[in-house]
Amino acid sequence: MSYAGHTASPNHSLGNITFSTGACLTNCSNLQAGNSTFSSVGSSFVITGNGLNGIHHGTIFTGSFVGPITWTLTSCPTCKTLTYQISGTIQGMLYTGRMVTGTTTQYVWSTAHQLSLQIGHVTMGNTNLAVPEPGTLGLLGTGLVGIAGVFRRKFLTT
Repeated sequence: MSYAGHTASPNHSLGNITFSTGACLTNCSNLQAGNSTFSSVGSSFVITGNGLNGIHHGTIFTGSFVGPITWTLTSCPTCKTLTYQISGTIQGMLYTGRMVTGTTTQYVWSTAHQLSLQIGHVTMGNTNLAVPEPGTLGLLGTGLVGIAGVFRRKFLTT
């Protein structure tokens, strides 16, 4: 619905999110009850833009989950429509070629029958990516070289 200050018009989106997880690690016998954990091994996470409202057309981010992925029931367990939160840390590449890491939280709804068929609908979510800034990395490197020079000078004069 929104990305980098761009917001989709009502009943439209700016793109798609597609993801998969690795194997279930905890509470695997009753995924409908929520509160499960999944492995990141073999997982994927892809964000695709549709080219509208100034958004990049095509793949914006491609990567995978790193670390455990949590699956939590956020609605009542006996509701007709079940709502879940899936969250984890992701790592991958932006369409610009930059490697990034971040976190994602997505909300998925499904009925009990659809969930048993592995069908879920992402209703909303939030993905935050941390992009390292080259200027900051350069400043850090320059500072470390300066500190090393001070220690070297002090060591050679004593």
